[in-house]
Amino acid sequence: MTAPIGASLLPSLAGWQVINRTGAAEKARFLKDPQVAREIEYFKANIGKIETPADLVKNRRLLAVTLEAFGLGADINAQARIRKVLEEGMIDPKAMANKLIDPRYKEMAEAFSFDLIGNLRLNDPKFVQSVVDKYATNRFEGAIGDNNTDLRNAVYFQRKMSSATSWYGVLADKGLFAVVKTALGLPDSFSQLDVDRQRDILESKVKLASFKEPGQIDTFAKRYLAMSSTTQQTVTSPAIQILSAMGSGSSQSFGLSNDTLAALLSTQGLRY
Repeated sequence: MTAPIGASLLPSLAGWQVINRTGAAEKARFLKDPQVAREIEYFKANIGKIETPADLVKNRRLLAVTLEAFGLGADINAQARIRKVLEEGMIDPKAMANKLIDPRYKEMAEAFSFDLIGNLRLNDPKFVQSVVDKYATNRFEGAIGDNNTDLRNAVYFQRKMSSATSWYGVLADKGLFAVVKTALGLPDSFSQLDVDRQRDILESKVKLASFKEPGQIDTFAKRYLAMSSTTQQTVTSPAIQILSAMGSGSSQSFGLSNDTLAALLSTQGLRY
């Protein structure tokens, strides 16, 4: 297992403060984890050998990195669908990617463009690095979610919401919708409504265009975290729990850098 992300060990609102202060350093440390580094190196060394979508879906390690890069890691066992998405591209209105509501399939199909240029992009270092960068970001956010799903959703929302082009896409994106649904106080039954009705209700409550403003995204993320945390009760400060557990050991044994630990403690009014 990879080492825990420091901010994910805190209650969500405190973790939000920390991840916005130390996120870059935490991500850099995370990418040095042997397991993560191995998968990245394997992808770089072998993706250029792939000639067709059929080849790609047969190689589980390469497919795992590819899907994770586009936020589709849960589809690792849906090889037939992924192959069809990649083979058909998105030029044809009847292509699989255009039939699926989730815009991530279109993003992946367009990025690889197997239907137009075959495997040419797989031998382009810039393209390969762009996939690796996406993979690294999603793996990092996934690691945050290993300890704090709410914080992961908020970080994902912060990164992706400004690029949302329709409420339909938000509704199809589990992470984005989780934040919007909770922040707006929508009931579980909301998802049972006709999708067009869902879209109209969301637009009436908050204009999609307003998420082009960083302030709106931060406000929504904080509201989501606050509302999500109402059922989470903690008796002892997680920061103090970390200190107590550390004993005479160093913060590195917990996967925490000194800078991150200091940020964790500062949210509790403590110093390191």
